[in-house]
Amino acid sequence: MEDIGKGAYAMKADFKMSFDDDAWGHTMNWLFHIADELYHNRETPVPEAWRFRPSPLGPINEPDEWETTIVQAATDEELVSFGNLLNRYARALKYAGKDY
Repeated sequence: MEDIGKGAYAMKADFKMSFDDDAWGHTMNWLFHIADELYHNRETPVPEAWRFRPSPLGPINEPDEWETTIVQAATDEELVSFGNLLNRYARALKYAGKDY
């Protein structure tokens, strides 16, 4: 089994714990937080497969949001690993017609 690191486990645990009835919105919220952190604060590029385009208004990660705190604590590798997992989940949701 691949070791995804403590930061990725923290993101996965918080993703599950905060999950609500809106699977698509919840997944996109987390994926945007991760992509935003990579784009604005890291040297690792956001994977093209995520099709991320930064907001023209600047970073979305607010310092007082708990998602921001979690993604800032993760390594680049952990962010990409969990982001890839979320991207696959988003594709499955889209295929099932649960996107909007």
